[in-house]
Amino acid sequence: MRFRLRLVSAFVPLVAMAAWAQSSASDFIDRVSENFLKGNYDQVIEDCTEALRLNPRYVEAFYLRGTAYQKQGNQDRAIHDYTEALRLAPTLVEALMNRGAIYESKGDYDHAIQDFSKVIRLAPYDSRGFNSLGVVYNDVGDYDRAIENFNEAIRLNPKHAGAFSNRGKAYSKKGNYERALEDCTEAIRLGPDLALVFYNRGALYSEKGELEHAIQDYTAAIQRDHSYAGAFYNRGIAYRKKGDNDRAVQDFSEAIRLKPDARYFTNRGSSYADKREFSQAIQDFTHAIQLEPGHALAFSNRGNAYSEMRDFDHAIQDYTEVLRLQPNDPDAVLNRGLAYAKKGDYDHTIQDFSEAIRLDPKRAVTFYFRGGIYLLKDDYAHAIGDFDAAIRLKPDMAEAFNSRGFAYMGKHDYDRAIEDFKEAGRLDSNSASAQNGLRLAIRAKTRGTTAP
Repeated sequence: MRFRLRLVSAFVPLVAMAAWAQSSASDFIDRVSENFLKGNYDQVIEDCTEALRLNPRYVEAFYLRGTAYQKQGNQDRAIHDYTEALRLAPTLVEALMNRGAIYESKGDYDHAIQDFSKVIRLAPYDSRGFNSLGVVYNDVGDYDRAIENFNEAIRLNPKHAGAFSNRGKAYSKKGNYERALEDCTEAIRLGPDLALVFYNRGALYSEKGELEHAIQDYTAAIQRDHSYAGAFYNRGIAYRKKGDNDRAVQDFSEAIRLKPDARYFTNRGSSYADKREFSQAIQDFTHAIQLEPGHALAFSNRGNAYSEMRDFDHAIQDYTEVLRLQPNDPDAVLNRGLAYAKKGDYDHTIQDFSEAIRLDPKRAVTFYFRGGIYLLKDDYAHAIGDFDAAIRLKPDMAEAFNSRGFAYMGKHDYDRAIEDFKEAGRLDSNSASAQNGLRLAIRAKTRGTTAP
């Protein structure tokens, strides 16, 4: 959400003795505005701070300094200054709009809703308040209320490209892609120079799986705003979904250059992993963790990369950290179990697979994996029990029939072994293991001896 710099209609004039402050209030405003246009935010802050030293009730200085802090990304100081401005001038709509925008970006949705609702009460004719409130409702997943507010914003300003674009996003989240596409396309007609409207339609196309159209729209957004890190990032995701990891890495790298973000490093790391460049992947996942120490996905992905490099100890450490952050994550338990299995530590493997089954008892593959470990331990009864469970959950799982066939071989039950190998071959005609198992079972039954 963009913030606004607008001059306040009324202000308390300076009472100043400093040389620069001998000028009129309008000169002060002109100087600050000029520095804003030049991007000299430090100078804006310095001038406003001096003005406030001379007159602690100077509403305009609080508001302008808050806007400069917001431009610099210093959200807490910006909130403080907007709050001070509103303490002195409670009906200052622009301060409410900007403070609400910061609350929204910080995920403090309750305070954002309060600010934008007050804007609507103070200025019911202003479409911006309704649009901004709709954005917050989009954020919290209340898409019906979001659409109501976007409708009102559009009624007040039928040329509000942002409201059309945002309403399209809400319709998309409700699964109404036809209405979403209509709104996004109308937003582009109304605001063909706005990067955001192309970005939002690109996100819609990506959600629909129309990756080429998504890439075209993200490219259009980038052409209109070369510093749009989110557009590079989303285009990178689209390229990765297409399997074009080289272009994905390029886009993630540009997004990182513009705005180092844990998500950007994580996704570039995933692209490197797809390219089997695991050392690079681990570096990126580590950067993501440094930026966001609670980033469970980065730990999980780094664990996968370590596992691929056969560094199972580090992989186990990362999966354990995921479980510290997300104790009920069946994937992390399963992956750690696989790492233990590759180390040959079957007791810990069985413990983890059993926990994964407790957390997600309807996942066939976990029963299959645990059955495989029991088979390696020559515990044929438990192995068969797990393969039975896997087959009940997934009747077309050729690997489970094949493995159960070998478990029956271990118990010298060749008839059942033959049946399972035949079924495995029927389900997967290319299974060399099933073909070989069938030959061994028939030979063993014919000879009346155990298979080698």
